[in-house]
Amino acid sequence: MTNNIMISMCLPPWKLSILSYFVFSFEAWSISADSLDKTDGQTHKPCCLPFRFQAEVVSLDSFSVNNQRLVRVKRDWESRLQIQESLVVSEDGGLELERQVYSDFKHMVQYISAKGSCITQKVQFGMLEPCMPDSSLYLGKTFIGQYSNKADIDGWYFRRTDQNRNIEMTIAVTSDRCIPVMEHITGTMGSGQANTLVLFTNLTEDVSDDAFDLPPECFSLAPM
Repeated sequence: MTNNIMISMCLPPWKLSILSYFVFSFEAWSISADSLDKTDGQTHKPCCLPFRFQAEVVSLDSFSVNNQRLVRVKRDWESRLQIQESLVVSEDGGLELERQVYSDFKHMVQYISAKGSCITQKVQFGMLEPCMPDSSLYLGKTFIGQYSNKADIDGWYFRRTDQNRNIEMTIAVTSDRCIPVMEHITGTMGSGQANTLVLFTNLTEDVSDDAFDLPPECFSLAPM
């Protein structure tokens, strides 16, 4: 079954202002959950994001009218594969591919493809698991949309301190199916610093096998 969350990428200034307000609300959520509803009488358990999905991810720290860039993410937990395609929004509203990062977490190798060439480097940390740890802290509930046509959202906070990762994560997911909506990560992953705030859009679980094919220009660098 396909699940889609769709938000237009070519946003006029007034819509960007609304999006900025939503981002501010999420950042406040990351700090304090006092304003969220925890009184629904339900027992909330950490959930699992889809094991396999594709989404267009917007960095809310940098996306603007003058910097319309996003990343198409494809994840397959069973195969331990993640592909990140850096895209720029063209003047006609289309998406142009600038670079592709193909991460193979089984073999701990990363292929970086751009303009027909490919290089490799080692992956320094483990792939993010789809399931939240049992120790995750429930932050509360909110919703997107209007009362008569809304999506209920749950907030969670947890840490990952293994596999060369030391990060804190705050994530908003749909209450019914644990579909990611927004995510905030801070800390270190390998030798790099992480400080990301992203919005998931156009998410689908209907992803074909060939979506995870290695770029042809990287074939000669792959292990036999």
